[in-house]
Parts: sequence; C-alpha cells; structure tokens
Amino acid sequence: MPFTWHKPSGELMALYAANNICKGIVKFSQNGDARIGGIICNSRNIDNELELLTEFAKKIGSHLIQFIPHQDERVWARQTKRDQGRDGMLR
Repeated sequence: MPFTWHKPSGELMALYAANNICKGIVKFSQNGDARIGGIICNSRNIDNELELLTEFAKKIGSHLIQFIPHQDERVWARQTKRDQGRDGMLR
C-alpha cells in the first residue's frame, strides 16, 4: 500500500488544500489504495506555525514528520540584496 506525505506550510490556503487532499486519500484508503504517511512542514515563517501543523496532523490522524525552517531565496541563490536587480528578482 503506497503512503503519501504532504508538505504544506502554515498558511491557511496550504492547509485547506492539504485537508482536501487528505479527504481524497481517506476515500481511496477504503479500497486499500493509499494511506497518509505524515506531514512535512515547509515553513513560511507564520506565527505559531509548528503548533498549527502539529495540531493539523493530529486532527487528520497523522503526525508531523519534519519541520523545514524557512530559508530566504537569497540564501539559496547565495546573493545579497545588493546582488539582486532593482525589481528584487534573483539574477
């Protein structure tokens, strides 16, 4: 039986979408086709995000597997604000 892992942030629309996906998985799990493996939080620096995702995972009968801290795009691109263009887009 395949497992699915979801990677929402603590933003309300991300949680809404994750909840709808979980409802679909529950529907298919009745046939033994899929199960929820857990939640991986892709942090967006929302207030109380860890607690919110932990509670969400409990309410859907799962658990929080990992909390990935938010990283600014400039960190990944190894650029400073000065290295970016006037519009703030990464080059």
